[in-house]
Amino acid sequence: MKRSSLIRKHVVPSLALGFVVLASGCRPPEDAGGGHSHSHGAQGHDHGDAHDDHAPDEEHEEPRFQITSWVGGFEFFIEHEPAEVGEAAEYVTHVSELKSGGPRTEGPLTLRLVAPGGEGSEATATEPARPGIYILKLKTPSVGALGLEAEFPHDGRPVKLKIGVVSGFANHDAAHHAADGLAEPEGFAVLKERQWALPIKTVDVSRRSMTERLVVPGEVHAAAGHRALAVAPVGGRLLLASEAGLPVVGRKVERGDTLAMVQPLFSDVAARLADARAAVKQADIELENARRSFERIRGLAEKEAKSQRELQEAERKLRLAETAQEAAREIERARVSATAGVLRGDLDAAPTFALISPIDGVVANHSDKADGELVAEGEALYTVLNRDTVYLHGMVPENRELDPEAVTDVDCVTRAKDEARFKVLSDGRGRLLSLGGQVDSETRAWSIHIETPNPDGRLRIGQRVTLEIAAGEVRRAVAVPRSSLIEEDGGLSVYVQTSGEMFEKRIVRTGIRDGSWVEIISGVEEGERVVNAGAYAVRLSSLGGGAIPHGHHH
Repeated sequence: MKRSSLIRKHVVPSLALGFVVLASGCRPPEDAGGGHSHSHGAQGHDHGDAHDDHAPDEEHEEPRFQITSWVGGFEFFIEHEPAEVGEAAEYVTHVSELKSGGPRTEGPLTLRLVAPGGEGSEATATEPARPGIYILKLKTPSVGALGLEAEFPHDGRPVKLKIGVVSGFANHDAAHHAADGLAEPEGFAVLKERQWALPIKTVDVSRRSMTERLVVPGEVHAAAGHRALAVAPVGGRLLLASEAGLPVVGRKVERGDTLAMVQPLFSDVAARLADARAAVKQADIELENARRSFERIRGLAEKEAKSQRELQEAERKLRLAETAQEAAREIERARVSATAGVLRGDLDAAPTFALISPIDGVVANHSDKADGELVAEGEALYTVLNRDTVYLHGMVPENRELDPEAVTDVDCVTRAKDEARFKVLSDGRGRLLSLGGQVDSETRAWSIHIETPNPDGRLRIGQRVTLEIAAGEVRRAVAVPRSSLIEEDGGLSVYVQTSGEMFEKRIVRTGIRDGSWVEIISGVEEGERVVNAGAYAVRLSSLGGGAIPHGHHH
């Protein structure tokens, strides 16, 4: 939508008070070839020849005209003198970068006036007079509507933008006549310098596809098989596995890597060997008893004093005793072989047990034990995590229902200082594991479980998050970012930027919320521009915190 207006400069207040819409049309997309612009006549900034502070001339009223254009990722706010044919008019051009909300601080800028017949004029400023402010003088080529264009380099490439329309006047009286009788603008002013300092950012009110989302708390869990512990199999001394030292938090490991070694103490080695020899002696005794019992029962069975079933049971016990004796002797031989060097006093020959990483991942936790310190049998020494894939567990209130077939998309929002939002379930990403069938007796909620890729590691095990679950119909709706909404007086409002330095407060009625966007049912229209960063600062300005200072000079 393009809008233009003219307003006579009121010298005493020394500030632009607003604008009046004279004409409107359709606004092209915000790209290098089109934009959203409107020309406003208003009392503008005072710019003397030296461009410093000076008192207004109360005996001479001079109209100034304004153009505001949001185009190609930039905002142009231009105040200019009446464009009289054959005369050079001053164009004070404020250039803001929409992405950052800050001023353009360096580089040249060319402004060009183009008449319908092709004739025109141009001027170039090699650098801004002050950050964000270029001051140029353009000669007016003809009467009528003149196209205003800007050209400048950005990110190593030339940019050419159509800014808006300037009215060319035949003479000074014609310019004054055009400005006479126009209504005072509504709203309040926030000077560009203040906007840049905050900074204030704005965005188009647009129509977009939206789905109502259910917002629930959630937590990040390790995926199945993606968390493992390395536990000491025996008590003993903790030893290095390599010259790299003991594992530290953050070290990448692969499945099968040796993290450390555990060497049993000498007393433990001797005790285990003694236990093995005692087990052999015990097995010998039990075998001898079983053999005697078998021989006795076999003799009685031949005399039919014992049944065949009793004889078979005695034979079974004999075979078990023989097997137990052989196993005890094998263990004894293994202990003797493993501890032979230790028993001779050779400590380097002591057996060691390797702590092996069961999975690929990174070391997420380790004990405080150093090389050579004693560890206990069963002590958890290292935790290895693989966060390439994680589980998200969300808690849904028991009075809410979800159809698994209707869950099409889930956003995860972290609770960091700078809120991060990203997709965890959508086309080709993540999968819905289950919708819980049991309500927790304490929280009165049931669980939704989602498996999602986490290749950049932004989600941490145990982290609390918010899950926004899309499970409704998709519809096109006028929407603004949630950051644009201000809660005050029991309702919601937004601040609309009507021109470069003019803003209006609008009470809005909202509809569904979809991620960071909120449906607007009434209060603003598609194509208008709302503040989406610094809205609270604009509110303070509207209450007198800097909106209308005593003077405005460059």
